[in-house]
Amino acid sequence: MSAKSQHKNILLAILGFVTVIVLVAVIGFFTLDRKEEIIQGEVEVDEYRVACKYPGRITDILVKEGDYVHKGDTLAKLSIPEADAQEKVAVATAGATNAISDLTAAPTRKEAIESAYQIYQQAISANDIAQKPTVD
Repeated sequence: MSAKSQHKNILLAILGFVTVIVLVAVIGFFTLDRKEEIIQGEVEVDEYRVACKYPGRITDILVKEGDYVHKGDTLAKLSIPEADAQEKVAVATAGATNAISDLTAAPTRKEAIESAYQIYQQAISANDIAQKPTVD
């Protein structure tokens, strides 16, 4: 191989390398450093419809007109009496279960222990029922 053709090959390699670098830089300029687009809009409504498994009322609206909201933001707070009642039933059942458990721990007659065990099983069943969601 002559010195002239070797020199020509080196120049072609350098030119190819520079071309690749320039292409990567141009692609990076157009694809990287993109800012997230903010879509701005306005919605006018007279009525809000919120679907919920249990009936309830809106107690507090946490946003006002013109506020920016994002996915997952809490917009309003609901008061659902049926869910509160189920929570109270679960707490009461847990208290009854603890009380019956304390009764069974004390030394008593065989009939009292068996009766307390039956009540304990009923309380566990009631707790399981209270924790299951109802189907409308």
